[in-house]
Amino acid sequence: MLPFVWLAIASLIAVYSFNYYRCFTRNLAAARRSGLPYIVAPVYSFNRFWLVTHRLWLPLLEKLPKSWTNPWLQFLDPEWTWSKRHEPFKVIGSDIFIVCSPGRNSVFVADPEATVQITTRRNDFPKPIEIYGSVDLFGKNVVSTEGSIWRHHRKVTSPPFTEKNNHLVWQESLHQAQGLVASFLENDAEKDIAAATMRLSLHVISFAGFGRRLLWPHEELKENGKVGVVPEGHTMTYKDALSTLLHNIIAVMLLPRWFLANSPIKQNKIAYESFIEWGKYMREMYQDKKAEVKAGEKGEGMDLMGALVSGAGIKANQDPEKADAQLLTDSEILGNAFVFILAGHETTANTLHFAMLYLAMNWSTQEMLQKDIDDIFGDRSIDQWDYEQDMPKLFGGMCGAVMNEELRLIPPVVGIPKCTL
Repeated sequence: MLPFVWLAIASLIAVYSFNYYRCFTRNLAAARRSGLPYIVAPVYSFNRFWLVTHRLWLPLLEKLPKSWTNPWLQFLDPEWTWSKRHEPFKVIGSDIFIVCSPGRNSVFVADPEATVQITTRRNDFPKPIEIYGSVDLFGKNVVSTEGSIWRHHRKVTSPPFTEKNNHLVWQESLHQAQGLVASFLENDAEKDIAAATMRLSLHVISFAGFGRRLLWPHEELKENGKVGVVPEGHTMTYKDALSTLLHNIIAVMLLPRWFLANSPIKQNKIAYESFIEWGKYMREMYQDKKAEVKAGEKGEGMDLMGALVSGAGIKANQDPEKADAQLLTDSEILGNAFVFILAGHETTANTLHFAMLYLAMNWSTQEMLQKDIDDIFGDRSIDQWDYEQDMPKLFGGMCGAVMNEELRLIPPVVGIPKCTL
């Protein structure tokens, strides 16, 4: 029995090595034919296994002599476009080059004109949907699809982003910002700007996305007498399920569900629990919203979930026998609802966080911003601040300038994956 096991292992290694060599020679030949500068690397840095484990291997590889690892080692870090910025392009002497690996050839582009061509010619340069498949946590969505399927999703998901929803976001942002300031004034409050902006963003997106208002600890204590009440049928609160899932989103997207559920690492089990719990909450909210739309009820505003339900063809007082088929399936509605939160939560929080840090380091800019805000709002109370009147002035003044400069210095997206033949 033992010799058979060793033979099987040796056979697997031999097959893997042969396939590794075959793929590498094929990709190397393609890189040479392209005429572009290329770097040869031993690993495809966007391989799922590498994405999960690269933090283990990179420190070990960095201990090897630089003559062995230069220049390919830097390109094994999936985040090198952020950490190295334009430096590798300068060293190579080109704004376009290839990293050739056995897994796949990756072309990195820093030329503005080429980037415009690649991002606007959707048919010639589609999304590599196998990479985006990891965001299908609850169903197919506008991010993970391409071609005619993408156009179908886009047609249904675009209408929610209207002025009506912008009004909703404006009002909730003002409400939650007051809650943030009040929480900072509590005697025992932990004044962590990063955590606070994450929570602020989560609260606003929860209300705009699902019509569900979240409370700050002092508000929850005042309303319920205690913090963190878990509803019946759940093991986590709504806020904890969503915030924990978003905090562990990389593990949930990259690791198999069975592994998370049975992992010896406690954090992985918590991540799996948050995935299950948030799925329950989303399905409950979807059914509630579906019932509201069918009954013709109108909420405080048109949150994204409600807009998706309506956009999918679910109508008020509709005869089930005469109703047309839904434009999106239930899982696709949930998938799109979640991807809106995923795309907006951390990006918004980080923009606010780093804007505050930069303002703290630049007092003159902070004073100019304060003067601009005082000129716009004067002595009006917050409940008199008006979206249509005040938002254009904010975007056209120092507030918009600060936001644009922060996004220039720390962009939420540093690379846009595309593919071609």
